[in-house]
Amino acid sequence: MSKTLNTNLKFIGTCCGWLIIVYGIGRGVESMSFANEIDAKRSEFEKITYPYEANKQRSERIKCNSSKVKLGMGQEEVVKLLGQPDLISPVYNTIKNGTITGSFYFYLLRQDKKSGSRNEVNQQSIAVCFDLDGKVERVIGENTPFHKDIGTK
Repeated sequence: MSKTLNTNLKFIGTCCGWLIIVYGIGRGVESMSFANEIDAKRSEFEKITYPYEANKQRSERIKCNSSKVKLGMGQEEVVKLLGQPDLISPVYNTIKNGTITGSFYFYLLRQDKKSGSRNEVNQQSIAVCFDLDGKVERVIGENTPFHKDIGTK
């Protein structure tokens, strides 16, 4: 192999290495940003007092638009339809050693108590579940006659 070709291959290898490092840093910053967003939402959510009821405007927006959320939609599209979620959380797969398999946005419309049995809590909510690419993979409603679940088996 010629000395020029060997030098060019070393240069290309170095560039590829730097690209991988920069990509990894970018993904790490993105993950940290998501973690900060999750922590901020969780601390807001923990401050909710019960009984809780979303204001009329928020409640109507969620009720009218939850049926417009479709499989494959992105997170930004969901926020445009439903507004900012009350809680953002990663989804873990316990069978796969607790690996993150996606996330979900939680929209709380009404809840009587902070904790207790399902009947005592009497929660009305929508959970929008996303895959790792941030695309809707299912939408689940709790006590939501206005909403039909999608993506569930």
